[in-house]
Parts: sequence; C-alpha cells; structure tokens
Amino acid sequence: MLCWCDQRLFFLITNLFLLGGGFNHAQEPATWQQQDHHRFMLLSVSKSPGIQAGFELMAQVNTGIAFTNQLPVARHMTNQMLLNGSGVAASDVDGDGHCDLYFSSIDAPNRLFRNLGDWRFEDVTASAGVGCSEFDATACVLADLNGDTLPELLVNTMYQGLRLFRNLGNFKFEEMTQQAGLKPAPGGMTVAIGDFDVDGLPDIYVSRYRAEALMDVPNAYVSIKTEKGKRIVTQFNGRSTSEPDLKHRFYVDARGGVGEYGEPDSLYRNKGDLLFEEMSWTGGVFKDEFGKTLSETPRDWGLAAMFRDLNHDSYPDLYVCNDFDTPDRIWINDGNGSFLALPADAIRQTSWFAMGVDMADVDRDGDDDILVLDMLARSHATRMNQLGDVKPVMELIRQASHRPQYMKTTLQMNRGDTTYAEVGQWAGLATSDWAWGAAFLDVDLDGYEDILITNGHERDGRNIDVANQLKSLRQARKLSDSEIFQNRLKFPRFNTANIAYRNQGDGTFKQISREWGFDFNGVSHGIALADLDRDGDLDVVVNNLNEPASVYQNHAQAPRVAISLKGLNGNSQGVGARLEFKNGDILQSQEIIAGGKYLSSDQAVRTFAWKRTDSDDATLRVIWPAGNVTEIDSLQANCLYEIQQPHSNATRSPQKERFSGSKLFSDKVIQLEPAHHDSMFDDWARQPLMDASLAHEGPAVAWVDLNQDGWEDLVVSSARGGKSAVWLNQEGRALEPYDKAPFHLPVSRDQTGLVAWKDAANEVRLLMASNNYEDGLDLGSPVREYRFKEKKTVDGFPGQQASIGVLTLGDVDRDGDLDLFMGARAMPGRYPTPPSSFLF
Repeated sequence: MLCWCDQRLFFLITNLFLLGGGFNHAQEPATWQQQDHHRFMLLSVSKSPGIQAGFELMAQVNTGIAFTNQLPVARHMTNQMLLNGSGVAASDVDGDGHCDLYFSSIDAPNRLFRNLGDWRFEDVTASAGVGCSEFDATACVLADLNGDTLPELLVNTMYQGLRLFRNLGNFKFEEMTQQAGLKPAPGGMTVAIGDFDVDGLPDIYVSRYRAEALMDVPNAYVSIKTEKGKRIVTQFNGRSTSEPDLKHRFYVDARGGVGEYGEPDSLYRNKGDLLFEEMSWTGGVFKDEFGKTLSETPRDWGLAAMFRDLNHDSYPDLYVCNDFDTPDRIWINDGNGSFLALPADAIRQTSWFAMGVDMADVDRDGDDDILVLDMLARSHATRMNQLGDVKPVMELIRQASHRPQYMKTTLQMNRGDTTYAEVGQWAGLATSDWAWGAAFLDVDLDGYEDILITNGHERDGRNIDVANQLKSLRQARKLSDSEIFQNRLKFPRFNTANIAYRNQGDGTFKQISREWGFDFNGVSHGIALADLDRDGDLDVVVNNLNEPASVYQNHAQAPRVAISLKGLNGNSQGVGARLEFKNGDILQSQEIIAGGKYLSSDQAVRTFAWKRTDSDDATLRVIWPAGNVTEIDSLQANCLYEIQQPHSNATRSPQKERFSGSKLFSDKVIQLEPAHHDSMFDDWARQPLMDASLAHEGPAVAWVDLNQDGWEDLVVSSARGGKSAVWLNQEGRALEPYDKAPFHLPVSRDQTGLVAWKDAANEVRLLMASNNYEDGLDLGSPVREYRFKEKKTVDGFPGQQASIGVLTLGDVDRDGDLDLFMGARAMPGRYPTPPSSFLF
C-alpha cells in the first residue's frame, strides 16, 4: 500500500503522463490501490482537442450493439398501450470491471450485450437465457438483490408481470419469478429498487399502467345508474362490471363522462434469498398525510417511480408519476417501515401527464429538487394543435386539498422545509415535447447537474385537426372497429429532437442539444447512464422506438471523480446511499439509485466535477442507508473510488433541524364559513384555443381596520353573484362575520384586486377591482370604493376595455400622497392581446 507522500507522487507522475497533449485515445486504467475503508484506481481520461463537452453517437457497426425496439403498426394500431416503449439497463453483469447493457423490446427478443472494452460489445443473449421473446417487455433493471455482488435481472412486461432472473455468473441467468413470489399482474412499467424498511435487503416497487384500455375498444357501450347519490358504471359491452377483469375499472368523472382507472402498483418486500412478499395497500404500509391507513387501493396510470431520500433522514422516500387525471403519489418514509402521503400543501401543483422523473440538487443548496416530465410542445403552433380539453373541474378547484395538474414539465424546487415551489417555467423547462425519460448529468463537469430528456411519439394522438376530422367521420355514420383502427393511421408520427439542457448555475437552464450532440430526431423512451469506457464520465444509452438504439460516448474534458460503493449484507451496491463531495466552493451531492429512470436503470456509479487543482480540501462523505457515515479526505482528480461500508454498528442520527430558536407563529385555528363564492364561466366557448382559464383566479384578501377600533379586520373579495366576505376582529379573541352595508349586496362582476389605506383625514379607504373579463363590456367603473363609515359604495373611475386584476398603491411622483396602479389582466375575448395597465 502506498504511503500518503508516495501516493501524491504517483498521482503527479501518472497524471502528467496520461493527460499530456500527445494522447487522444483512452488507455487501460491502472490497477486498484487499497486504502483504509476504500480503494481507488487512476482513470484513463482522454483529451479531444477543440471539444469542451458533449457526446458522440457511436456507430452500430463499430460497437456491435445491433438492437432496435421494433413495434409493427398492426400491433400498436389496436393497442395504444404498447406505444409507451421500452427501456435499457446498465451494470457489470460478470464483475470484470466493464459495464454491460440490456435492452427491453416489445415485439422481439430482448438483448444482453457484453462489454469487451474499447467500445466493442458482444451479443450474449442466447447463451445467457434472457431473450424473453415470449414477453412484451417494457422496463428492465440490473441490480444485486441477494448480496452476492452479481446483479439480478428484472424485466417488466405488459401481460406477464415482473420477471426475475437470478445471476449465476459467467453471463448465465436462471428465471426465478414464480419461486420469488412475484405476481403476474398486467400493465407493467418502471421498476424502482430501494430498501424501504432499511433491513439491508433491496425491495422492489413496480409501477403499472394498463395492458389494454377503453380507448382501444372503439364501439364500446356502458350502462350507468345512480346508487346512494353517486353515478356508477354497472355494465360494459353488456357485461357486469362486477366480473373480475372489470371490477374497480370504470367511474363517472366530474364532467359526466366515463373514466377508466389504471392497474394497482406493487411494493415487494425482500425477505432474503430472492424471496419477496407483496405489501398490501390497506395493511398499514401506506398511510394518508394524517397517518391513517389507506382504506382503498390506488388504481393509477403509473408510468414511473423512483426511490430517493427527499428529506435527508436516510430513509428512502418514493415519488410515483401517474398519467391522466390520476394524481402523482409522493410517499415520505416514516422510518418504521411505512409511508405517509406528502401533505397536499407541500406541493401545490404537478404535471398532468406525468411520465418520467429524476432528482438532483439543481441549485446546490443541499436539498434535492424534483423534475417531472410532461408533453407540452416547444413550438407554439404545435402546443395549440395538441391542447385538447384543459377546462378545469370546478368541484376540484373548490377543494382546499386539491393539487392541480397542468400539462407541462415541472421542476419542484426544494425549499428545505419539506415544501416545494414549482419553477419549471422560470427555469426554462416547462416545454419538453412528448417527453419520457429524464436524466440529471453534469455533462460539462462544472459542478452543476444538467438535464437530458428523451421524447417523441409514434402517433400524435393529440393532433386536434386529425381528431376533429375523425370525429366528423364518426358523426356521419357508424364506423366498424376495423375502420376506426385504420383511421388512426391518419395521425402523423411525432418525431421530435431529444433535448440537452445546460444548468447555468442560477436555477435556470439553456437548451444546448445540438452543441452537445444530443439531438436525435425520432421517438426515444428509456435512458440510462453508465461509464462504458472507464474514463469516469458517464456515457448515455437510449432505447428508441422503430429505430436503432443510441449509444453516446461522453467527451467531457474537465477533471472528475467517480464513486462506486461496496455495501454490506444484501445491498452490495449501496443503493440509497447519499454521496456528498466537497472541493472548491461547491458542495455536490448525489445518491446511488437502481431502477427509477423511465423503464430503465443506471449503472451504480456517480461522477462529480473536480473544481480545484489543490487536492487537500477534497473530501467525500457517504451516508449509508443504515445510518452510518464514511468520510474520505485528500481525494485525487481523475480517479475511481470504491468506498467500503464499515462493519461497525450504525447509530442513526436524527434528522437535522432546519430551523432553530423560538417559533415566530403559533396555530390559532378560527373556523370561518366559506369566504369566497365562484360561478362557472366557460372561457373556451368564447376562445377555443385558450391554454388556461382566466375566469377563476380566486379571491383577494386584505387586513384593514374598517371600524377603526385598533384591530385589523378581514376582507375577502367575491366572484360574480356572491358577496364580499367581511369579519370584524373582536380584539384578537374571535372574528365576527359582518353582512351589512356596504357589503350586503351580491356583486355583478368578479372582484379581483383589493387595497386599503388611511387618507389625510384619517378615514379608511377600501378599493376593490371589478373585473369585466366575463361580460367583456367597457361600461362601469373598473374599481369600486367601499366606505364602511358611510355604509355605501362609490364608482369613481372611467370604464375600460381591459379587465383589471391587481391593485397596488405607491407615491410614484413623490408628492406625498398615494397613487393607484391598476394592473390589467387581459383583453376580454382577445387573449393573448396584451392590455395596457393604468396609473391614477
């Protein structure tokens, strides 16, 4: 073993040799150097003159990776579920130090490729026995589930459930699905691995969609009746919905249409020796935000799921992406083998068609942020053509616990107090086309993680023009099932370019796809990260639909440090461990994961940017799932470190306090009657291409001492048809409702902005904006004054074409009195024509 001074000299000489300008190709890496609690090897980092960062698409003829996820038209024409694609998994299958690749396929055998080194691969599918030609395969994961250091293979399928293959070594596998206790449930999608009960054995979460759906039964008919005040579907195509395959499948939605639920997800607890037990949704493992065990099994349209420690307590939490109206599920691990739903007010909005998810500390504040992909197009014209029905459901809007869903990619920025701010649009990420897979990766090794996104769809089923054309055909006469299926071919293929976003270090991202060589135009689904050439940066593999898979070499030029783990017991890869790397002025953090990427799974290696040449302050901290911590200092650049989990008994430290000192607020719950009335207005009847409603913006709220008794009273504005709500403050003991003049009459327009002040005569002045958005008339004052002392209202402003939203006061001209700014919200019936605001 090298002493410290010899180690420094060894690095100096070898780095000068390998990083000299005369080398343009990768060299064989050095041998392992053993240290206390870890070992390391020098990486062969190549130099490419003129290249700063980016990817090279490797030619199939050179790599030998001959794979295409081929899906014939005849199959997806009658089953749209198959269009969700397949994934790819990366891991060192035989322990030779080279990362191998496994691809899933819907309509052909899956493929396992052995990495021979130097970007050459060999197809060993047949001898390994993992072709799975009899399955419609979606997701795949390579992860060690029994602690023997060799990764098992998990293959999820549309019809035959999750399949488990035990790794026997030397690229030989044995299927163990039935013996393992895995159920043949249909509609399998992404698989996530995590030790939810922290017993040292990796558990399995399986997200499920549907194998077949109502949308693929063209001339279906249902029977609906009302029972106990609730409308229910009793028959489907003449069959009772009490039959096993129809039970719990249909519902009548808030708009009166027939909706369909997805399949229940599954959580399997690892009992050891590749034996698994499925956890019941109603058995105490899953609880609502108040700690009450779920009474019903969620039946969502699951597309992706990922285990991550969101609150840094060393217990794996779980984010589940669900399609359509079924909400995303965010489960917080309570440390006792159970999950609690994240409170409704912790995340206030999510993506609507949530597809893929990944997490990273985007702004390097120490807290992990959440990226969830949706399908909002980058092109404005395409967005309008794919808009569909975005009308809000008023019954849901009125529920305080409702978490609205919007068709856009969302970035949930972690505030550090278990709540999140959705900043996707501000960050430049809201529009990502028909997106599937997301991967955070520091491409340019500047210390901030960038984003790679796969997208595209074989059939643009949201194309309104084609949809209306087909609707007209069906209205003209009844079409046969065959004709309806054939008409689906009228929808064009939605080829879109994959996206690379560069993290600019300020919470925003810049699209840089072409510059980085990650702009394949087609239909791409699963994405996995792996170091395929052992140079420490992570290369990228993408499973495309009906086109060859893409394998990208990462040409990062900056120094780096790569980390892998050697865990104890059944978790040999250290899945769930948090890595914190400090050198320079940025604390970088990542987590070792398995599965969780859309239908895919990364290699269990993480890479950090090296920010300084002085290595004395380079430290790595590993927080293991068991709670113990390993710290390594004096790390060197351009090395791969394998950290060994200590055998000492773990003492789990309590979660750190986010705030210290006395509380600034205490709960004083005062029961108030519903304070805000709203009435329905259909924006789309007037402007069918609007992308959101402007008629239901909610109330304005103000504290103002109306009766001038020294105590601030509460005023809440109303919408058309309701009355302003006022509560008089009873010296801080209670709020007493006040329903007299000037607040006793229903209002004819929505009240929006609200401001109050005392004038020179010390009289309280209260102004409320009166919004003409719904009636569109330029008659009547846009702002009304409420005089509490005189019990009357006064209209003192001229009518305007623009609808007024916000009101605010300020001494703009510095003459000693307050001026009024009236912020215009929109031009009624002419959105998005920009309105002019007013200053009085």
